[in-house]
Amino acid sequence: MLEIAAPAAFIVAAAFNYLLSIAFVFRHKAKWNAIPEIGIYSFVALLGAVFDLFITKLFPSLGAPAAIAKLIASTLALVLNFLGRRYLVFPLSKRPDWN
Repeated sequence: MLEIAAPAAFIVAAAFNYLLSIAFVFRHKAKWNAIPEIGIYSFVALLGAVFDLFITKLFPSLGAPAAIAKLIASTLALVLNFLGRRYLVFPLSKRPDWN
């Protein structure tokens, strides 16, 4: 059951997070049309999830407590996801020079 529940929860959370991102934080269709934007967003979200899992498994193998490992992994994944969204998914266009 976990093999179904965990990916399903991730997909629902990623979709909800995308909607919140375009509603409150980033400009929808800043560079891409909706379909490429969703595809790039999905790639960044999946990359963040893989990175989180890797760090969560790495730190305990190095002797760190599991809670500390998850705290570090979640913090780093949050930063990675924000930067990916800011610079890849929803990049701002360059401003023309001020006269």
